[in-house]
Amino acid sequence: MSTDEILFLPKSGCVRYTPEDIKYISTQQPISMNAIPIYLLEQPAPGLIPPKLWFGWRLGTEELVRVALEKLPDAVTFDHWTGDVHYVETLANGRLLSAICQACQIPEEYADLLDIVSAVRPGTSLPRHDIDMVLSVGSTRAGLMPEEVWERVGRMFADGADPQFHLDSWRWFWSYTPDDESDEEDP
Repeated sequence: MSTDEILFLPKSGCVRYTPEDIKYISTQQPISMNAIPIYLLEQPAPGLIPPKLWFGWRLGTEELVRVALEKLPDAVTFDHWTGDVHYVETLANGRLLSAICQACQIPEEYADLLDIVSAVRPGTSLPRHDIDMVLSVGSTRAGLMPEEVWERVGRMFADGADPQFHLDSWRWFWSYTPDDESDEEDP
């Protein structure tokens, strides 16, 4: 496989990323379940770490909260002074995720895979890349919920649309780990 065929590498082919690379890289996603390359799901070589991709629906803050208000109103937090929806608190306090787990009957062993995360918006650029909120049912690093489980979440929040893989806003690049030998004590 040539480097031209590997997703999320710097456009120049160099080892280092440049500020222009995020715009090029961000257009290579989302990726459907049937199109995800195996090298993004596994560590392709010792010490080489692929970018992290979230598996879910790119809904955005407003859509997530709109559906929550409609279907799970007790999980939405309101501002004490104005009575308006408190978007950040609603998405961050954990009540919404708990309510989704209960409403969609997500087994406890898969509950940790449900999350609301930030993903790189396609076509964005550095130094401040734009993000969207994704309702995630797994990732390339943590694994995925079984299909029969994530389908219930998709029916509730995404009108039954298939989830896709979305590039993480922090781990959007290939990286290396230090050699395992560096952790060993000197004799």
